[in-house]
Amino acid sequence: MLWRPRLDIVVMLWRPRLDIVVVLWRLDIVVMLWRPRRDIVVMLLDIVVMLWRLDIVVMLWTPRLDIVVMLWRHRLDIVVMLWRLDIVVMLWRLDIVVMLWTPRLDIVVMLWRPRLDIVVMLWRPRLDIVVMLWIPRLDIVVMLWRPRLDIVVMLWRPRLDIVVMLWRPRHIGYVVETRHSSYVVET
Repeated sequence: MLWRPRLDIVVMLWRPRLDIVVVLWRLDIVVMLWRPRRDIVVMLLDIVVMLWRLDIVVMLWTPRLDIVVMLWRHRLDIVVMLWRLDIVVMLWRLDIVVMLWTPRLDIVVMLWRPRLDIVVMLWRPRLDIVVMLWIPRLDIVVMLWRPRLDIVVMLWRPRLDIVVMLWRPRHIGYVVETRHSSYVVET
């Protein structure tokens, strides 16, 4: 099939051994190679590469220079998204999510592991930092809020039930709350 009025070209080659589909759409190229062992889809100038046997999806959106790379493996499960220089990295096997928002220099790093369970959020435009450490044995949440130099540290243990809060704008001190008592310490 050749469709030329807009210089759009569709080439379909259907072979039991090859199974190739090539689509040229306004200088955009779509190449689809469908093989039970490979299963490849390639799009150029708006590029999509899909390798289903390897479970890989790569998307390049060139008009905006946006890149989406998706690697989906049962053992790896990686998703990488580059969107206008914004980066999202998701590693599902290791349960890691890394988000880099570069136009504003915002960084969100989320590490989710059954043994670690770490969430790190860096919000750079205001220099705000939020660090959350969630561990089943420790249960620690650390929040750093930089514009006001506010710090909140929360330690939550079923046996201890401790919450430590550091609140800096008005005074430098912390609050300690336990199951049996609660008091404020100022420095």
